[in-house]
Amino acid sequence: MLNRIIFLFCLPIFFLGAEPTEENESKFSTGPAPTWVKPVNFELIPAKPSDIHYQYLLEETQVNWEEKTWYLHKAIKVLSQVGAEGFTQLAIDFDPAYQQVTIHAIRVLRDGETLNCLEKSRHKLLQKEEALEQNLYKGKFSLVYFLNDIRKGDIVEYSYSIRGRDPFFGTHLCELFYLQNHESKGKISYRLLSPTDTPLQVKSFQTSIEPKIVELSPTLREWSWEALETLEVPGDQNMPSWHNPWSNIQISQYKTWQEVAQKLLPLYVLPEDVEANPLPEMLSLVEKWTESTDDMFERATLALRFVQDEVKYMGFGDNGGNAKPADPCTVFERRFGHCNDKSILLQTLLKLMNISSDPVLVSTTIGKNLPEHLPGPRFDHAILRIEINGSYYWVDPVYTHQGGSLQNTYCPDYHWGLVISPKTRELTPIPSSILEKPIEIHTSIKLISPDTAELKVESIGCGFRADRMRLQMQTIGLKKYSDACLESAQKLYKGAVLLSPISYVDDREKNVSTITGHYKISTRLRLGKKLLKPLSAILEDYLDKNINLERSSPYAIAHPLWVKEHIHIENPFNHWVPDTEEAVFENEAIRYTYSMKKEGQVADFDFELKHLQDHVPVNLIQDYWNIVQEVDPNPSLELIISVPTPKS
Repeated sequence: MLNRIIFLFCLPIFFLGAEPTEENESKFSTGPAPTWVKPVNFELIPAKPSDIHYQYLLEETQVNWEEKTWYLHKAIKVLSQVGAEGFTQLAIDFDPAYQQVTIHAIRVLRDGETLNCLEKSRHKLLQKEEALEQNLYKGKFSLVYFLNDIRKGDIVEYSYSIRGRDPFFGTHLCELFYLQNHESKGKISYRLLSPTDTPLQVKSFQTSIEPKIVELSPTLREWSWEALETLEVPGDQNMPSWHNPWSNIQISQYKTWQEVAQKLLPLYVLPEDVEANPLPEMLSLVEKWTESTDDMFERATLALRFVQDEVKYMGFGDNGGNAKPADPCTVFERRFGHCNDKSILLQTLLKLMNISSDPVLVSTTIGKNLPEHLPGPRFDHAILRIEINGSYYWVDPVYTHQGGSLQNTYCPDYHWGLVISPKTRELTPIPSSILEKPIEIHTSIKLISPDTAELKVESIGCGFRADRMRLQMQTIGLKKYSDACLESAQKLYKGAVLLSPISYVDDREKNVSTITGHYKISTRLRLGKKLLKPLSAILEDYLDKNINLERSSPYAIAHPLWVKEHIHIENPFNHWVPDTEEAVFENEAIRYTYSMKKEGQVADFDFELKHLQDHVPVNLIQDYWNIVQEVDPNPSLELIISVPTPKS
């Protein structure tokens, strides 16, 4: 939806307390609904079991594309006293840079009477910044109305219009609206008025509802959709970001992805004088890189690391990859920028070294399903594609503290991207990063008495796992990281204590990080026997024992993921009977292998887990659960360290 209206229990912290300017105050008013709006009524229907505190009777949207105006109308019944106490505010979000709000009505239907609340409700215009923690400043405002005396059984009905569209994107219609979501609705209505000479593509997802099309005049066409008594579709936890279980309709004036690319191309054109008149400091930096190496890959890596590590991620506006990047010289000087700012700065630095690159727009949410969507500016992030010797290398300038070379730098799996180039005709598939090496976990347990043992855990991360380890260390520091390691060890082995400080060794050039912990742990006593159960980090940290078997959505799993774990135990206090065991569990989502060998005073366990894709399909949820249940309680993991000495 272009904008939204919400009711809140209390004003959240992302509303800033700054007083709005007079100019922004003039951006909202009260008045009647536009004359082109067609009245839509709602009916009282029996509440469903899921309607605990509120019953959503109507959600209506009407759009006049020629006037660039969106009309919204909602009706909500309060079902409980808790709901009445919570329904205290209405907040309308808008961008005062190009939008104006008109409030038409706020009324309460109570015992057959209609109470006008618009004039009685106090209102305030507040600046809204809900992404401050991500260093994003959007410039949005919220017009908040504070409601008085809302009671159980009341129907709160309100309507308003927002006029205005981002001037750059206002030339093409591109809409998405839902006919279903995680709440049941009495009626959902969407109506669009568009010129008859405006060709539109329409695509439905998970619904068979077709639009009613009426020619209102030789120049005006009406499209309308209506869904009655829609059922809720609860979203499961841990769904893949690209999975959307709710019925929705897409409308787009764009015919092809090529048209979208050409529309966005002017935003990403480098300044004409970027090569002729670069900043002296920028030129000096580029000269330093070119003098340090003749290798184009190394030069590109130096530029990438500079933009990633020296230019802070911070931006203004909320259009992500759809927004115009700032001048690269400005970004260089101020040392901060949004994703598109950082991408264009990197492109500039590369161009000064005669290395070709192009910005690429991606969607962090739609991802792998992007080709199924109608063409449009559906992007929220920008990365860069670098070309050297006819090969492409995909990099994300927002990532920090990455290591290795350009050839093996990790780029998240965005699946598809729109290359911003005059040559672009279609979406371009983005290759997934390949895991050349697994995470390696080496655990050794040496019994120093029947009661205690020394535990040493060494974790080796390569590639993007080393990147993450390095970022964590830079963010929280070695002390807090050590505390987290100790806490993790204590979850596996109760009473574990550190014998020496956590060791962290990082080779950024090879992109390998190693963390080593040395602990003292205790055995446990049962029926006179000293027992020790070595616990696998793979089993404890990477497999979900509590997955819901009734879920209706695919289950998201980390990808790429490849972990190999070896546990070695030395026990001078008992001789184990020779024993071996092996098992393999595999489906199209995961592969898990296990092996065990015990003989004399030594026991060795090997575990390996590889995720083959980013989700477990719904039809394999039961199979995944079966695997976890079978491998987790493996009795062979519990070892007898010593037994009571018989009395003579």
